[in-house]
Amino acid sequence: ATFSHIDRNDANTFALAQSSNGLTLLNSTNSQDLRFSTNSQNAMVINANQRIGIGTLTATSTLHIHETVGTIGSYTGVTMTFSKGNAGGTSSIIFQSKTSNNDYGYIRYIDDLNNTTDERSRIEIGVENNIVTNANLRDTLLLQKSGGFVGIGTDLPVQPVHIYQPVPA
Repeated sequence: ATFSHIDRNDANTFALAQSSNGLTLLNSTNSQDLRFSTNSQNAMVINANQRIGIGTLTATSTLHIHETVGTIGSYTGVTMTFSKGNAGGTSSIIFQSKTSNNDYGYIRYIDDLNNTTDERSRIEIGVENNIVTNANLRDTLLLQKSGGFVGIGTDLPVQPVHIYQPVPA
């Protein structure tokens, strides 16, 4: 079943369709944007180039979020939130290599390394290159507010600036 303008109701030009098994499709044609509005204001667009704009109709990247007034980054006022339901868990953004699933960059937030109440959360910025058997050899830059330690090449900095360099074999 489909819903569309009287002049646009075929397999390629419908606006809304649903198959007998429940698959629902929302569609725009002829290089037209697909726009979502709230309070009579444009809120989000998926443009003809398959770019998503939130707060903008002119997305310049795959996902473009625009704020009229920026946010300072507090618990209640941010541009984007990643949340999870488990204590001591991890949230991540991955930048995956096209050539290997084992090569990627990441920004990772770890809620509490030992699942305690010691406020031991941290942010890691790192790169993984293929499978490494020794965790201390990962390409990691670790920024840790609690304790103020920075680790380069190590997940466990034990001094204000801890640079891990393996001993040559």
